[in-house]
Amino acid sequence: YQAAGRTEGLAAVAWLRRGEAIRRQAPPELVGRWRAESVAAAELADRQLLVLRDIARSEGENGEIPFVLKGLPLADFLYADLSVRVSCDIDLFVDEARRAAVHRMLTALGWEHWHGAAPYDASYRQKGKEGALFLEVHSLLASEALAHCPLTPDAGRLWSRDGLTVRTLDGPLSAGYLAANLSKQQTPSLMLDHVLAT
Repeated sequence: YQAAGRTEGLAAVAWLRRGEAIRRQAPPELVGRWRAESVAAAELADRQLLVLRDIARSEGENGEIPFVLKGLPLADFLYADLSVRVSCDIDLFVDEARRAAVHRMLTALGWEHWHGAAPYDASYRQKGKEGALFLEVHSLLASEALAHCPLTPDAGRLWSRDGLTVRTLDGPLSAGYLAANLSKQQTPSLMLDHVLAT
């Protein structure tokens, strides 16, 4: 069950919602692996929160508030827990006119650009002693495959946590964006279906 939960992206959700039953009914070795996976998810969320705080501070110096797609704000909204919807990267929406400035800011913060360019998705990574973190910058909500669909976020809503404030998607556009994101996955996990259903 735990391996299937990891593969489908639902291990942390199961631990959050049914942790007591897992601890009571599963063999101790399985409980230990499940707990370790949940702790690792929490540590990843904490690391993402720290780097988002640095990005928000740098953007704030330019009078900007970062726009985060999915990730920590979505996990908090859906589950009231940042670590439950494990996200392998941070997704930022950046207007195409600001991409060069954001690229300079990210590289100044130690992010290495390794794939893609405006107006399409660009990927960055930041290596650290706990492992690499990944970040994508988007100027199209629907990705290159659906570039003919002019999805652009409105002002969104503000999301704040532990000294960090960012903008994030709100309202019907959230579901449209998540569905567009699901459509570009070759083998989407059950977590993506769960998020859409929630």
